Amino acid sequence: MSNRYLAALLLAGAAGPMAVVHPAHAAAPPAHTLVMTATAYGPSRRDNFPFGPVTFYGQPLVAGDVAVDPRVIPLGSRLYITGYRSPDLPQPGFYAVACDTGDAIQGDRIDIFLNGGPAQVAAFGIQAVRVTILPAPRPPAPPTGRRPRAGALKPDLLPVPGSSLIAEPPWRQPPPRPAAS
Repeated sequence: MSNRYLAALLLAGAAGPMAVVHPAHAAAPPAHTLVMTATAYGPSRRDNFPFGPVTFYGQPLVAGDVAVDPRVIPLGSRLYITGYRSPDLPQPGFYAVACDTGDAIQGDRIDIFLNGGPAQVAAFGIQAVRVTILPAPRPPAPPTGRRPRAGALKPDLLPVPGSSLIAEPPWRQPPPRPAAS
C-alpha cells in the first residue's frame, strides 16, 4: 500500500464516527444583517427598460419588491428592511423578497420598488438601510417510513401505494406458478 493511501485511512479513522444530518433537521442558519445603500425605482418605462415593470421572474412588480445583486443576496431570499426615511413604506420596517435585479444594482446596493411617480422615487433619494437576510423556512420533516397502527389511521389519510391496505394492480402481481407435475 502506498503511504498516501495509509495516511488517508488513518485520517478517516481519526475523524471518528460521523453523523449524517438530514437538511430538514439541521439548524437553520441565523439571520444576518447588512448595511446597504438603497435607492427607489418606479413603474416608469425609464426605470424598467426594456422589460417593463416586472420582476426577474416575470411577475408584476408591487410596492416593496426589492432588486438586489444576486452575488450578495440570492434571488428569492426573504428580507427585513429597516432604517429608511419614507412615508411611502411601512414604519419601522417591512418584509420583502429579493425578486429583481438591475444593471446599476452592484455590490452592497438595493433598489426598492415604489408604485408611484418620479416625484415619489426622487423623494426617496439615496439612503443607508439595514437589510436582514432571513433564514429560509424549514421544510417539513421527512416521513419516517413507518406505517401507523391500524387503529391510528385518520380518515383524511390515504393508504400508501404498495401497502397491504391497497390491492396491487394485476400488472404488479407476480405471475402464477405453473402446477407441479
